[in-house]
Amino acid sequence: MVAREPSIDQVHQWAMQYAEVTPEKIARWRRLLKRKYWLPRVSLGVDVDKNRTVSDSLWGTSSGGGRYFQGPDDKSFDSNFNWDVSVTWDLYDIVWHNDQLDIDIRSRATVKLREEIIEKVTTLYFERRKLQWELLTRPVLDEEERVKKEMRLEQLTALINSFTGGRFSRNCDGCEERKNYAGVQAPLP
Repeated sequence: MVAREPSIDQVHQWAMQYAEVTPEKIARWRRLLKRKYWLPRVSLGVDVDKNRTVSDSLWGTSSGGGRYFQGPDDKSFDSNFNWDVSVTWDLYDIVWHNDQLDIDIRSRATVKLREEIIEKVTTLYFERRKLQWELLTRPVLDEEERVKKEMRLEQLTALINSFTGGRFSRNCDGCEERKNYAGVQAPLP
């Protein structure tokens, strides 16, 4: 019997969380996508136009002393500030959107990756359990064989840790570097 080790289901959960391939993630993608198209596209436009018109002219009379004047005929300064806001929805996107295809493709890839991870973790987990049992029930191993099996046990633990971000060993009292074979206890007679 294995003392205080995580169940295979718990190891599966940790591996899926670590690889970010949980079914909840795909469901969240779909939920957010549905909301995305109900929000309108908002456009804001600003137009600033400054005009300056200055016209100088020479005017006057030639009779009566011939006086000429130079001065502005017209000086004008205009500042035009315009803005606009538009809100649009694409009704087609509300019913069917191309992003759905992208999510479907990503979803299939995520499911395939999740299945591969689950299969690998399961194989490692039960190979490790089998090795624990061998070390416990076959105490009369020669030293070389025992060391090889202990090293393989440590290797399997490290591989499971690599799939779970180290959570397996942190939650496994028997996974410490002790020679108790990862918490395996002798069966009761």
